[in-house]
Amino acid sequence: MSNYPSVKAKDFIRVIEQLGFYFDHQKGSHAIYKDIYIRLKDEKIWIEEDWTENGVATDLLLKGIPKEEIVLAFHPLHVRQYTEFASA
Repeated sequence: MSNYPSVKAKDFIRVIEQLGFYFDHQKGSHAIYKDIYIRLKDEKIWIEEDWTENGVATDLLLKGIPKEEIVLAFHPLHVRQYTEFASA
């Protein structure tokens, strides 16, 4: 069973900070770094850009976030349906 039954803003912030990233609480529900761009939308984690070596989705899975709550938004919608993650 997941440690995060649904992705809420506080869970999102906690996981991002546990991964060693700084979250600017003043800017709202997104985190922008040189290598990644992640945002919280419709209670899912949308990975807009990910240039990290192992992929931040892997780190999120290891932290207990279910695949159904992670969107690989860097893929076009017609491609996302073929991934093991949420399509939207």
